[in-house]
Amino acid sequence: MENKSVVLFIAILSVIFLSFSLPVKANDCGILFPDNGAPWCVIAGVVPGSFADSIGLLQNDIILSINGIRIHSTPELRAVREAAANSEIEIVIWRDGTEIPLRYFFPGGGFGIYPVYVDRGITLAPEEMKEDLDSLFAFLYEVHPNLYASFPEHEFHTDKKLLYDSIYEEMTDVDFWKMTARFVARIQDGHTGLAMPVGNWHYKRYSGKPVIFPISVLITRQGVYVEENVSTTPISPGDKILSINNRDMDRLLEYLEQYRSGELRHFRWSQIENHFPQLLYQIAGIEPPFNVTVRSVDGKTTTHILDGIDRCLMEKAISTTPGTVTELIELPELSAAVLRFNMFGNHLPDFFRSSFSTIQEEGYRYVIIDLQHNGGGSSAFADTLVSYITDKRYRFFGGAHIKISRFVLSQSPAFGLHDMGSVVKFPGSDPSRPPDRQTRFTGEVFCLISNRTFSTASGLAAVLKDFKIGTLVGQETGGIPTTYGDVASIALPHSSIGAGASMKYFIRPSGDSSYIMEGVQPDVQVPVTGLDILQGRDPALEAVKRIIEGNNSEHWQ
Repeated sequence: MENKSVVLFIAILSVIFLSFSLPVKANDCGILFPDNGAPWCVIAGVVPGSFADSIGLLQNDIILSINGIRIHSTPELRAVREAAANSEIEIVIWRDGTEIPLRYFFPGGGFGIYPVYVDRGITLAPEEMKEDLDSLFAFLYEVHPNLYASFPEHEFHTDKKLLYDSIYEEMTDVDFWKMTARFVARIQDGHTGLAMPVGNWHYKRYSGKPVIFPISVLITRQGVYVEENVSTTPISPGDKILSINNRDMDRLLEYLEQYRSGELRHFRWSQIENHFPQLLYQIAGIEPPFNVTVRSVDGKTTTHILDGIDRCLMEKAISTTPGTVTELIELPELSAAVLRFNMFGNHLPDFFRSSFSTIQEEGYRYVIIDLQHNGGGSSAFADTLVSYITDKRYRFFGGAHIKISRFVLSQSPAFGLHDMGSVVKFPGSDPSRPPDRQTRFTGEVFCLISNRTFSTASGLAAVLKDFKIGTLVGQETGGIPTTYGDVASIALPHSSIGAGASMKYFIRPSGDSSYIMEGVQPDVQVPVTGLDILQGRDPALEAVKRIIEGNNSEHWQ
């Protein structure tokens, strides 16, 4: 739900690492790097209007330190950011081979950057990995309200011992992650998991190596389909991928799935979609050239040899990343407007204010909220959205169970009245009306949802459904309505692998506390087919357009 570690997936950059004292540019796809200090914190994107944007930070800048503290991981960045709030800070960046110190007053909140951490990958000794496991399990025990909800306690501890026993020789950080992530994934909590080490993968890509699989994919119950083909081979969107390098796609998907955390299978599939080239390379060990067999929409089966591509070609093909989409699309012919945004972040209050002002000025009768690619964020911004579309009484949560830990106390010191380690059950507040809005929309609301709709986004879908505020159209959400969430995070001491765990158990708005592995169901179910992909259609949006056209036809008669 209110996930502070919402993972946002960003555009691909390019970097080269050198063993010499002076950095040099390897090729047109490379950026300059210092000769030491890895892992480096690369700014992969800057949020427009954010603090980072206001002080002139740019994509491809490297943050070397903040207030003298080297930044090597997201937890370190977050800790430094929180400590620096409401004070003058010094940020030292590396840009085009030059170290640049910047001093500004930081008011607090987010910096407004998408960070990526880059190194060559590391090798870990057995004692280092076991100490990392000690830290991981201490963290999970402290934070999570119920580790055994889907992973029976006896199996958990038996398999935990096997995990320790399997460590007896050196391993790469990726091999250690594979063992450990497979264990943590069995908790089946989409907010509890391990971030995949990206060092070697980033090293290959950032040094200009053409290792990237040139096809983005869409995974459905019917199979794995081509969403976009960046290569020059005659493979079309909508083609079904049958095998890659002679590995059957169904079996390959099952193999990759065991490393992904998540309650629902289709959500785990969406995570595989987002990381598909990296998973092929790091987990499955599949490198170019890629031998790909596909079946076209008309049933013809063909095999093609594809070269890998580099970061530059991928960036040219994919100019916008899911986490950065925020747009109002006006459909005056339907008297409708679409609000599309893929995270619940600090930028939304201004977006909502301007969007609903436009909607009111134009007199639109329908609002379509597109959450099909929304992975979550802060529920406070979801509450803000609800205040623009209804005056009905509602609540976002039907209650919560909170595990008291140092992470919870850092958020809310008042919880210190409870015993450390206890799980405190809080009843849901009574439904209440949202604050008044001069530009409140009073027409009909539709909400588009999909298997990728997760965390706060699936929570909002549950609010709209439980309190009959809007009509849900599309596919079952990737997040479940009564769920674990609100993430605490750490970096493991030797591998620097990021670990996140849910601190709370949120009960759906209706008050149903049943923990059921089922997402929020749409009121209007709309499947996605290979033909839809081929023709570039958005089936859920097209379905809403047909409903509105029918309504308008009746209205105008």
